[in-house]
Amino acid sequence: MDLNAVTGFATVVANNGYAAAARATGRPKSTLSRRVRVLEEELGVRLIDRNSRTFRLTVEGGELYERTAPALSDLREVEQTLLSKSVEPTGRLRISAPTLFGTFYLGRLAARYYAAYPKVSLEIVVSDRAVDLVGEGFDAAIRVNGPENPDIERLCFAQCCMQLVASPAVAARTGRLSPAKPNALPTVFFDNFPVAPPWRFVRNKRALCVAPREIMRLSTLAMVRDAVLEGAGFSMLPNTLVADDFASGRLVYFGDLDGVDVELAIVHPSSRLMSQRLRVFIKMLVETFPDGRKPLPSLINYVQNR
Repeated sequence: MDLNAVTGFATVVANNGYAAAARATGRPKSTLSRRVRVLEEELGVRLIDRNSRTFRLTVEGGELYERTAPALSDLREVEQTLLSKSVEPTGRLRISAPTLFGTFYLGRLAARYYAAYPKVSLEIVVSDRAVDLVGEGFDAAIRVNGPENPDIERLCFAQCCMQLVASPAVAARTGRLSPAKPNALPTVFFDNFPVAPPWRFVRNKRALCVAPREIMRLSTLAMVRDAVLEGAGFSMLPNTLVADDFASGRLVYFGDLDGVDVELAIVHPSSRLMSQRLRVFIKMLVETFPDGRKPLPSLINYVQNR
């Protein structure tokens, strides 16, 4: 098929008529009409029913548009991507990130990104739910242990571990935990723990099984930490958040979650070509955590030392 003819046909359909397509593209109506006619003659079918009042695709026209529009969109993205490699990134970039990670790590990265690429309008939205990338208009999202999905490209850039913790008062009141049977512990829950109960923790090669008894549920890890510090109960929290609490004696450490790597990854739709503005954001994110799969630094130390 003649690519110009297919492009002209798709433009007419996308704009719901020849006149609107001519206004949108600056091409004469006669040129667009001729391209559609050439395509119809090549295929031997009528693609558009036209009269003075209505514009309607035939069944064959609808099928052709449905099959070719995504390919034409990909070609336009290829063109944009190739051109963008030689020019400064521009446009809008919308990123979703978990609340804790976004709050502590992405403000400084956003400032550096703006300094390097001031023509990009960067928006970072923090939320602990898994957003619909395409449906909600996000270019990419940072996720913790996101599920494998053939429609999503995924790049792991860092990891941390989850640890069982409690305040000294709660630890003293609970007494020695049994390694031989599940321990029913009063637990502050987070909406998105990386693994369902029961939990298995390891400390100094000794295993500890926990059958948590939910006493409350909070929607951010920062709130969970505050509740545990106040003596509400046990919880499972990332080492990056509680390392300094262990050092100061504000929290007691019982072990690391066994057999579960907590990975942070940036994901984006695999059906889309990556824009230059997203490409440089990912490069900057990876460079921010050069140790890759080594544990993230303590949040408090990270903020103080940057």
